[in-house]
Amino acid sequence: MSSIENKFMVDGIQKMVYQNKEILVIDYSNRKEAEMIKKIAAFGDYIKKENKHVLVLGIFNEKSYATPGFLAQNRRVNAEVGHLIDKKALIGLNLAKKMILKGQNLAMNTNTKSFDTMEEAVQYLLEDQPVTVPKIIL
Repeated sequence: MSSIENKFMVDGIQKMVYQNKEILVIDYSNRKEAEMIKKIAAFGDYIKKENKHVLVLGIFNEKSYATPGFLAQNRRVNAEVGHLIDKKALIGLNLAKKMILKGQNLAMNTNTKSFDTMEEAVQYLLEDQPVTVPKIIL
């Protein structure tokens, strides 16, 4: 991908600009529960402050765990600012984390998607939602 601009913001949250669209990037790689909770709380505060719709990319790896405390904080943040999150994609999830994501999606009525690569995730975030025009049958 060419012409990507990255800006670092608070608590390790980045803003990536690609094709004139902003994506908030939260990297949870190699983080312990307390750091992950701090990041997602800062993310929620940032969205509240900006009060505009966002695209979100979360990065995980084998050393970042979806602990009960982190998942609870995720639910709190989603309750506060979920209406401002247009799309959310995650990368770096193993099978267990993908199953947890499915449960979280059901519990919070969200549609966060998991991808194997950064490129796939960014492509998903940047694609426009197709407009379905109903067919008129005479």
